Amino acid sequence: MCSPKKGETGAEKGRRSSLTTLFRYADGLDVLLMLLGTFGAIGGMSTNCLLIYVSRLFNSLGFGKSSPENHGNFMDEVVKCSLFYVYLGIAVMAVAFMEGYCWSKTSERQVLKIRYKYLEAVLRQEVGFFDSQEATTSEIINSISKDTSLIQEVLSEKVPIFLMNMSMFTTGLGFSAYFSWRLSLVAFPTVFLLIIPGLIYGKYLLHLSRKSFKEYGKANSIVGQALSSIRTVYSFTAERSIIEKYSSILDRAKHLGIKQGIAKGLAIGSTGLSFAIWALLAWYGSRLVMYKGESGGRIYAAGVSFVLGGLFTYPSRPDAVVLKDFNLKIEAGKTVALVGASGSGKSTAIALVQRFYDANGGTVRIDGVDIRTLQLKWLREQMGLVSQEHALFGTSVKENILFGKLDATMDEVIAAAMAANAHNFIRQLPDGYETKIGERGALLSGGQKQRIAIARAILRNPVISSSSTSALDSESETLVQNALIKPAWAELLWSSPISSQLSEMQM
Repeated sequence: MCSPKKGETGAEKGRRSSLTTLFRYADGLDVLLMLLGTFGAIGGMSTNCLLIYVSRLFNSLGFGKSSPENHGNFMDEVVKCSLFYVYLGIAVMAVAFMEGYCWSKTSERQVLKIRYKYLEAVLRQEVGFFDSQEATTSEIINSISKDTSLIQEVLSEKVPIFLMNMSMFTTGLGFSAYFSWRLSLVAFPTVFLLIIPGLIYGKYLLHLSRKSFKEYGKANSIVGQALSSIRTVYSFTAERSIIEKYSSILDRAKHLGIKQGIAKGLAIGSTGLSFAIWALLAWYGSRLVMYKGESGGRIYAAGVSFVLGGLFTYPSRPDAVVLKDFNLKIEAGKTVALVGASGSGKSTAIALVQRFYDANGGTVRIDGVDIRTLQLKWLREQMGLVSQEHALFGTSVKENILFGKLDATMDEVIAAAMAANAHNFIRQLPDGYETKIGERGALLSGGQKQRIAIARAILRNPVISSSSTSALDSESETLVQNALIKPAWAELLWSSPISSQLSEMQM
């Protein structure tokens, strides 16, 4: 009994990555850049540092009655304050540049590695991964472009801003306690009035963002499918239906965006509570000055530090048995044809041989060796597949044929094209073998695409074909069938055409 193995289930898909996984591809240089960038984030404490001299300046205003001596003391403090501002500004400029450069540099490096690793991981998945609804082409494309861009934004902007705000928060609380511990004790509970709304908003926004991302992914999928099958859309006059589906998804995304805006407005509006906190600190601070001997400058600095600190903030069908009690033995050098009704398992047999899927029961052997013990890349290099759904890439004719054998010479490419009866029409193209054929071969006819796919498989040698001549006329079909069994191409382990039509089994 053979059918694809079950894929990962809900528990596996539900795993969430922690923040530390963002840095899993960081090397030694990235770690150094992040450390320097983190050090640069101390610029967030610059405002609190300013308050040291601001408090001294305020205190100097209350030194007795107005007199030349007091005026001189005040001007001395002004000069000291001004110089301190200049030095602090230069220092902040330096650390801010270091922060921005280091985090931007490391984000570029890490995202480049993530994109490479992501594509590498996708290409190493079993075919069953792509059969599942969770692995649509649009979602994969979104992940490799949009998601990685978001990761880069997090690393280059969000993380530095978070670190800067954290330095402002921690130093704000520390400076507040330093300037007036009495005032900081009274004010500390009020910080939660500023932090809690931000936490609630962040969690709710994350929930809405995930839903919005899914909706836009569906919309992108509809557009991609429509554009890739534009002739079918036109022939069935399905433009209106596609537009309506697209519009309905965008409407749902719009409502999610409105909810995000409302939540963001409430979160930002909640920062208005800082004025109430200011009022409390001003009232209690004045009492400390009048009755506890605190200086006005230090009380002011303590209040500002505190408020600033608080304001940051096939597997697709696991139950379907495709092949049951199926036994087939093919001798080396023989041509075997599998004929049957649609859905009877012909293509599944080939999928098992190429290890697109692993059987739930039983084995597939080559020369008596279980193919599961063979290196997967080597196994597939020994086969060339021509499917009924010919898959071409948006590159040149030559590059598409070379997918069969990357190190093939131009003479081998031409020989394979001639064997597939494709050489003549390729020569008539504007740039011959260098002609770009468009996405999925959109600039070629169905028969031309089929011949290029056959040439690609012939170049690899041997050949497994699945209704490979279905898109050809009778003359081309005969030429291609003869080419597939010519002595020049007879170094086949075995050749297995698959068809639901006996007319194609004349090989």
